[in-house]
Amino acid sequence: MRNEQQGYYTLPNGQKLHMSINAWFELEKDTGLKPQEFLAEFITEGSKKEPNEFVLLDLLTDLVYAAAKAYNLEEGINEELNRYKLRNIVVNMGGEGIKDLNDNVINNSTLKYGLGKLIPQK
Repeated sequence: MRNEQQGYYTLPNGQKLHMSINAWFELEKDTGLKPQEFLAEFITEGSKKEPNEFVLLDLLTDLVYAAAKAYNLEEGINEELNRYKLRNIVVNMGGEGIKDLNDNVINNSTLKYGLGKLIPQK
């Protein structure tokens, strides 16, 4: 479910995501990829004539997991997150729900502002 505030999203189970600079920090910690490298990999796979849906799901799960961790840490929520449960939630959102989630976390992310500097978006 899209939220009015930039970078926020609520999953159907109520878990809130925040695609803040903190989410990109968590993503880099988890994957070892800088945000630009992660986005390039995500875009490359998604642009293929026949993308590997498991790879795309894994990348989207990485992003959702990082955004959920960022939200919880920013808000002082001490809830243990489970990557597999988050993946199941994403899968159960169906095609339109996943598209909305993807559009929201990628296009509405605060990544475009890195430490006050505009980062070029692809």
